Amino acid sequence: MLLKKTVLLFLFFIGMFMHSQVGIGTTNPLNDLHVAGTTSGIRIDGLNSTNNANNNGIRNAPVYANADGDLIIPNSPAGAEYLYNASNAIATTITIDTGAIGTPSSQQLATTGSFTVNQNVLVLITYNFSYSITNQLNGPLNDGKAKLIRTRLQITDDGTGTVIETGAVYCNSYTNTTSGTGSSIGGTFYASGSHYTLLTPGDYTLSINGLVAANISGGATSDAFRVNFGSSSLDSFKVIALY
Repeated sequence: MLLKKTVLLFLFFIGMFMHSQVGIGTTNPLNDLHVAGTTSGIRIDGLNSTNNANNNGIRNAPVYANADGDLIIPNSPAGAEYLYNASNAIATTITIDTGAIGTPSSQQLATTGSFTVNQNVLVLITYNFSYSITNQLNGPLNDGKAKLIRTRLQITDDGTGTVIETGAVYCNSYTNTTSGTGSSIGGTFYASGSHYTLLTPGDYTLSINGLVAANISGGATSDAFRVNFGSSSLDSFKVIALY
C-alpha cells in the first residue's frame, strides 16, 4: 500500500512539472521557458556554421520560424521576394506623339498587372526605360526648341479602382539644333526611377506612364515631336517586397 501511494505521489509531481513553466536563472518564470540574466543566451548547435550550410560563419545568419514553428536558417532571404520582375519590360516599341503643335500627350508604358499582398509589406520599385526622340516623320530634331519627356509610377488599389499613390518621377528636357556640319545628336536615352512605399493587405496594380510635351498651349506645328519608348532591350521594371 505504501509503495502504491509513493508511486501515485511521484506521478502527481511529474505531472505538475510537465505542465509548469520552466525557468533558467530564475525561480519565477514568466513564460513556458524563461531564460533570465543580463548575459543569458541560447545556443542551438544545429544552426551553427559547422552543422548548417546556410550559416557561413562570416555574417550573422537570420533565424526564422517556419510554418510548423521550427527555427530555421532559410536558403535564400525569407524576408524578400520579387512581386514583379521584367527584364524586357517594353517588349514592343511604344510611340507617343505630342499634339499637332506640341501639346502634351501621355500613354501607359508598362504594368505589373494585379498582384495580391497578404500582409503589411515595404515595397521597393525600380525601372529603367530606353527611348529615342525624333520629329513625327522619324527624322532628327533641329528646331532648337525645348522638349519635355517624363515617366511616372502609378499605384492603383484594385479593390476601389483608385490611384492611391504616384512617384518615381523621371523628367528630362531636350533641345537640339543642327550643327555647322549638318548633324544633330540622337540615339538612345534612358529614363530611370525608383520609389518605396508601405502596402497593406489587398490587390494592387503598378504601372509606369510616359508623357511628352513641347507646349502647354499655343505653339506651332514645328513644335510637334515623337518619343519611341523601348528602343533597346535594356528596359527593366522590378517590384521587390520586404517583409
